[in-house]
Amino acid sequence: MEHWGKSSNAPSLHLSNAPFLQRSSAQVTSNQYLTYHNLCYSALRLAARYANSEIQHLPDAAKFCGEAFLHAAISCYAQANEKWLAGDADSARHFTEQALELSQNATKVYPQLAEAFYNHAKFAALLNDGETAQNSLKTAILADRNYCLKVDADKDFDDVRGYVRNLFESLYQQAKDETTKAFESKKQLLDDWVYQSSIAKQGEAKIRELLGQAESFYRKDTYFDYLDALSLLKEAQDTFDHLPPEAQIATLTGHSGIVNSVVFSPDGRFLASGSEDKTVKVYRVDGFEEIATLTGHSKKVNSVAFSPDSRFLASGSEDKTVKVYRVDNFEEIATLTGHSEKVNSVAFSPDGRYLASGSKDKTVKVYQVDGFGEITTLTGDFVTGLSSGVRSIAFSPDGRYLASGSEGFVVERGDMVKVYQVDGFKEIANLTWRYSGSLMVAVAFSPDSRYLAGVICDEAKLAASVYRYKTNNEGDIEGSMVKVYRTARFEETVTLTGSESVGSVAFSPNGRYLAGGGWKTVKVYQVDGFKEIATLPGHSWIVYSVAFSPSGYLASGSSDRTVIIWGKDVISRKEFEQQEREAEEAERRRKERELRDYRLKNKLCLECGEKLSFGDKLSGAQYCKRHRT
Repeated sequence: MEHWGKSSNAPSLHLSNAPFLQRSSAQVTSNQYLTYHNLCYSALRLAARYANSEIQHLPDAAKFCGEAFLHAAISCYAQANEKWLAGDADSARHFTEQALELSQNATKVYPQLAEAFYNHAKFAALLNDGETAQNSLKTAILADRNYCLKVDADKDFDDVRGYVRNLFESLYQQAKDETTKAFESKKQLLDDWVYQSSIAKQGEAKIRELLGQAESFYRKDTYFDYLDALSLLKEAQDTFDHLPPEAQIATLTGHSGIVNSVVFSPDGRFLASGSEDKTVKVYRVDGFEEIATLTGHSKKVNSVAFSPDSRFLASGSEDKTVKVYRVDNFEEIATLTGHSEKVNSVAFSPDGRYLASGSKDKTVKVYQVDGFGEITTLTGDFVTGLSSGVRSIAFSPDGRYLASGSEGFVVERGDMVKVYQVDGFKEIANLTWRYSGSLMVAVAFSPDSRYLAGVICDEAKLAASVYRYKTNNEGDIEGSMVKVYRTARFEETVTLTGSESVGSVAFSPNGRYLAGGGWKTVKVYQVDGFKEIATLPGHSWIVYSVAFSPSGYLASGSSDRTVIIWGKDVISRKEFEQQEREAEEAERRRKERELRDYRLKNKLCLECGEKLSFGDKLSGAQYCKRHRT
C-alpha cells in the first residue's frame, strides 16, 4: 500500500463484526432480528420496483430506485451475517448472492451511485469472485478515491486481497502517467502564450501558482497526490480557458442595417446575426467567415436563436412572423404566423421541446418544436403606454422557467418581468419596477439558473434619447441599468448602474461573467460580487445585443451595422516574437531615416557622417570622397 500516501483508521466491515450489525443491549432475538430485516428487504424491493416503473416520468426516480436496491442489498447482507453467525453457511451464501444481484441492479439503474459499486464489489469478494470485485471496486474508487481507504480496512475483501493490490498498482500507475502527460501540456500555457492585459496577467500568475502547487504534489509520488496534482492542472487549464474576453478578434461588416441580435450555436460552430436590413447572416466561428444570408423576412429581423441541439435556427421579425431554418443546409422549414404585431424575441427551451416568441401584441406564444404547432399563448397585465408589449424572453437553462420582459414608456407602475413555470406554463412571479417610463430591454438567465438579469431603462434619460432617436437616429436606450434577481424567490440581488447605458445582457457559459452592451461599449462584470472588470470600446453606436460562445468568445451587435468578436487578451509566443521582430525592424528603419535626415540637413556624408568638403557641397554630393562610388 506504499503508493497511496494516506492511512486510515476506518472500521472493518467484515461479516463477523460489521458495526451496523451489532446488537444493542436490548434483548433482541435472532428471529426478531431476521424478521426485521426481512420486512426492510421486502419494503425496499417494493420501493425499488415502484421507482423503476416511474423512471420515464419522474427525473429523480432513477436515484430513488438505485438507493432502494442498494439498501435492499444491505438488508440481505445483514441477514447473511446472521445466518453465518448461526452456522448456516448455505443460507448465508444465498443471502449474499441476493445482495450481489440487488447491488448490481442499483449500479445499472443509477450508475452515479458509487456506494452501490463498492457494495457490489464487497459481496463479490465474499463470494470469492475476485475479478468482479476488482471491476466494481475500480468504478467506485474512480468516483470517490476515499473508497481506497475504506477497502484497505474492510475485512470482507480479505479473500481477494491479491486482486485489490493489483487494482491499486494499476490505478497508481495510471494516475502517474496521466499526471506526467498533463504536466507537459499545461506547461505550454506559460511557454506558448503571452498574456497582455492586466487581467490576463493576473490569470497568468494564477496559472503559474497552480502549476507550482501541482509540481509539489507530483514529487510526492503517491496515488492521492497525483490526483491532487491532476485537479490543480485542470484548474490551470480552466483558468486559461475562462479568461474574460477583452481583445477585439474580428469585426464583421456584412449587414447594411442595424444589428439587433447575435447568437452562437450551442455546438460552437456558428454565429448568427439578425438585422434591420431584413436578413439573418450566418458565420462559421472557425475564421468568422460568412457562409449564409437568409432573406425570408419582409421587414426588420429583431431576434435570432439556435435550438439546443444546434439543428434549428429561428428568427423573429417586424413582419409579425417567426421563421425556422434547418442548420445543415439553412433552408426555411416553417413560418409561424400567430402574432398580430411585430415579433421582438425568440427562444428555444433547453430540452429542445419548445420554441417561444414574444411580441408587441402583448403575448408570448409557445410552439412544439416537433411540427412547430402552437400549444399555448401566454397573456397578462403587462404594462401599457405609448409602446407596450413583450420586448424579450428567455428560458432558464434548467428548463424550469420562462421569463418575459415587457416594454412601456409611459406608465406609473407595471409588471416589467413575468416568470412562468414551464411545466404547465403557469405564471409564478411578477417583477415590478416602481418608476414611470420603464422599458425592460433584455432578460437573461445565468447558466446555473440561479440568477435572472434584466436591463431596465428609466424615464428621465429615455425621454431625451427617444427624442434624439426621432431626429438623429441615435437610439432609444440611454440611461439604463441591470437588475439581477435570485431565481429561488425571484428577489432582487443587485442593481448595476453606471454613467453609460446598457441595452443587452448575457451570461458566459461558465457562469463567471455577465456582459452588458450599451452606448458604444460592452461592459464585462464578474458574477462573483458583480464587479465590473472590463470595458470594451470598439463600436461607434449603441450595442443592441451580446452573446457568448461555448468556447468563451463574446459577440456584440450594434446599430453601427457591425458585429465585433471579442476574445481573451493573449497572443501566441511565436506571434508575439514575430511582432517584436517587426517592431525592432520598424524602430531600426525609423532611426536610419532620422540619421539620414540629420546628415542631409547638416551636409554630412550619408555613409560615415563626416563633414562634406566645400567642393562636395557645391556639387551637391551626399557622400564624402572616401565613400563616393
